[in-house]
Amino acid sequence: MRKPRKEFSKTILRAVAAATVVIVVFSFALMWRTGDTSPLAYIIPGIFTELSAATGFYFWKAKAENEIKLDTIRRQKELEQSKKQSTEPGEYDPGSNYEGGTP
Repeated sequence: MRKPRKEFSKTILRAVAAATVVIVVFSFALMWRTGDTSPLAYIIPGIFTELSAATGFYFWKAKAENEIKLDTIRRQKELEQSKKQSTEPGEYDPGSNYEGGTP
């Protein structure tokens, strides 16, 4: 039995998150070693901007997928309800052989 493939968007999100952690840790180590805090002005905001873009894309994609799933579920429930209403007891059922009068 095969394992389901991981979604590509999750792979992108994980890669960007891992790169963010690596860059932040590397920057902190370099700043501690050199005493220069200039990476705080450029590198750190840049990588967090990339992370926020990847996260925003992932949430936008998940929202779109969930809307499709919810629409499908709603349509199925509407069909089930319309079938129940059309075949309630005491009403004419087009599939039956009953043609009126007393049964």
